[in-house]
Amino acid sequence: ENGEIIEKSDINSEALQAFYEKHYDEALEIFASNETLSHLTSTNYWIMMGTLLISLFISSFFFYLIMPLLLKNKGTLAQLMFKIGCCDVLSDGMPTKLKLFIRYISFFLASFVVPLVIYNFLPYLSVLIVSLELILICVTKDRIGIHDAVSKTYLIDLRNEVLINKNKNIDD
Repeated sequence: ENGEIIEKSDINSEALQAFYEKHYDEALEIFASNETLSHLTSTNYWIMMGTLLISLFISSFFFYLIMPLLLKNKGTLAQLMFKIGCCDVLSDGMPTKLKLFIRYISFFLASFVVPLVIYNFLPYLSVLIVSLELILICVTKDRIGIHDAVSKTYLIDLRNEVLINKNKNIDD
């Protein structure tokens, strides 16, 4: 009555479960019968999804595109930590800015956009889509992901090899 929560030890769990089920069903009926409430919830959901995609785009844009463009070995933060580098399949040298851009866009689409879109229709399938990148890296001979296949790049171990910038004059 005064906003205090009083814990009772003589509560029947079955009665409590029936109470919650009844009120849950009533809430669903109210929600289903009120078009405005349903529309507002749907609008808020899509605003949340859009905000999530924008946030992911901004953060991944910095870590997966801007950092590689600014750093000497054209690597991401994880590539720097594990001493690996991104290599162009055609030249066996550092990738061009265009290749890095294609690699980033395909990474963003495969890792964020496609799983979120699929999540809206088939939530359990989105887990498989997210895992597809890791599965491909584990089972392909060259250990490349979707973004590497699309951008025609691969990773090398910089502890054993030196990455040469063969595209110094042809920067794009």
